[in-house]
Amino acid sequence: MDETIPDGELPIEFRGLFLTAQQAESLEKDLIQNPNDVSTRTQLVSYYHVSGLTEPVARAAIEGHILWLIKNSPESAVLGRPEGLLFPIVHPNGYPAGLQAWVDQLNAQPQNLKVLYNAAMYFNLNEREWALRTFQMGEALDPNDPRWPEHIGKIYCGQYGTGRSKGSPDVAAKALAYLEKAFTMPSDKERPGLLYGLAKMAVACNDLAKAKNYAEEILNDNQEDEEENWNFGNNVHHGNLILGRVALRSGDIEEAKTRLLKSGQTPGSPQLDSFGPNMFLAKELLEIGEKEVVLKYFDLCSKFWESHLNTLKDWTKVVVEGGIPDFGPNLRY
Repeated sequence: MDETIPDGELPIEFRGLFLTAQQAESLEKDLIQNPNDVSTRTQLVSYYHVSGLTEPVARAAIEGHILWLIKNSPESAVLGRPEGLLFPIVHPNGYPAGLQAWVDQLNAQPQNLKVLYNAAMYFNLNEREWALRTFQMGEALDPNDPRWPEHIGKIYCGQYGTGRSKGSPDVAAKALAYLEKAFTMPSDKERPGLLYGLAKMAVACNDLAKAKNYAEEILNDNQEDEEENWNFGNNVHHGNLILGRVALRSGDIEEAKTRLLKSGQTPGSPQLDSFGPNMFLAKELLEIGEKEVVLKYFDLCSKFWESHLNTLKDWTKVVVEGGIPDFGPNLRY
């Protein structure tokens, strides 16, 4: 291990992020002599995480290390993180092998909370029903850990917006209940991201008072300077959109239009710049004939969604002609 990395100060699952190629090669050689070294494998998993998505040699290496850890050290913290996951498209053979390895571990240790959590995080990639059941098993065993209801609530949020459960009031109510449970439990980390789900599910449940309160909390999180708050742009966008949807349901169309424009005045964020703005409120306003404000919203969005200017132009053309665009993934709930 690199002596410049302060041993003991950085968790082992992060140390690989600071390795050089030469150091990683040296650790691989060390494993030949000591293949059961969990610490070394953990560092290599985090080292290969980025390059393993595109480079065949790194992809094979990380696949081997992750499968070994699942089978031999399933409690390892790295397995509950993105670095410790195998992805179906990237690892077509390793991913199902990982699934089977986790099923085997759950059968062997059904009450091991660390194994339950790591397995559920793996399932959560592509096997949401498995993930849901596993998170629920964890909550039953450890009801004081907010991570269980947080993940359960997020799964129900996803179900509400997709598939056969899309728009189901029952699913929305479950999502809201679990997210509220997690949000009110003591935690050693801040979880402002929960507010988005809480606000959206409150709207879905037609609990406009709750939705308004959660949206205002999102905007209140922006009391810090923009440079100090990495979520600043997301808060501007989502907080105002929820307040706009609340206003529309309350019959205040002018306030809804104002909030739509305020949401478009976000400075952007890594998420918004890449995946683009949410179009739910825009669609709702188009459905009642308010196309001028939506066109202004498109123009505001062009300032941060520069990678999809052609998409915005296509949508603009449809709206000018009196239609409602197919917003696709930007109509996520």
